[in-house]
Amino acid sequence: MQQWGIDFWEIYALVVNWISVRFLLILSEILGLDTQAIDFVLAFPQAKLNVPVYMFVPAGMKLTRIPDDANHMYILKLEWSLYGLEQGSANWYDMLKKALEDQGFRESSLDPCVFLMKDMIILVYVDDCILVGENGLMIADFIESLKKGPENFISTYEGKLDKYLGVDIKQEQEGNGFTLTQPFLIERILQAADIDLHMTNSRSKPVVGSLLSKGIDGPERKHDWKYWTLTGMLGYLQQTSQPEISMAMHSCA
Repeated sequence: MQQWGIDFWEIYALVVNWISVRFLLILSEILGLDTQAIDFVLAFPQAKLNVPVYMFVPAGMKLTRIPDDANHMYILKLEWSLYGLEQGSANWYDMLKKALEDQGFRESSLDPCVFLMKDMIILVYVDDCILVGENGLMIADFIESLKKGPENFISTYEGKLDKYLGVDIKQEQEGNGFTLTQPFLIERILQAADIDLHMTNSRSKPVVGSLLSKGIDGPERKHDWKYWTLTGMLGYLQQTSQPEISMAMHSCA
């Protein structure tokens, strides 16, 4: 029932580019920086609304401060965001950005989800953050300052950065960089396409020969799966951890 220009304007939260993630991993390796992660708990309801929003009383919720009058219908005025509101993502991003800037961070001119300070860098993907600093104590002090600040952020400490947005991050021995893998996404793609992993043939070059075509005059497809959905998942896989499938991804798209 929300209407643009009345109940909401912007609806999105900016998310960090994976180029920034990989660059910060490389930088932390070269300079010996500490990398840790935090996840904000129920992020959207932590942000105040910037416009009045009203809702019906949810089924099963009892309002004890008003008389049980069958002749009246009551509504609730929301002070904080809820999941499902159009502007929930945007409100959260604006709140987190302001809190970081109040603590002395400045937004990167190249990536609006990278916030920089003299001794620390923060990467933001909605409610998942990577913190890069000179040492773990400095990062721990910053996390504590978020909890005690005026926003009273609630977050969980994820520890050393070994996983981010479904991507496994493994630090190689003797400082030889990182390996990024997405086994669960690959498994989801295979299941969605009804492909048996044990029946496939591994190739060093995924695309050989001519590119795919629309095949308008070809036979009807035999399998029933959502092509757009699979193409989207392949695109995320390609841009994060599997650049060698770029040509195949482009052909499928």
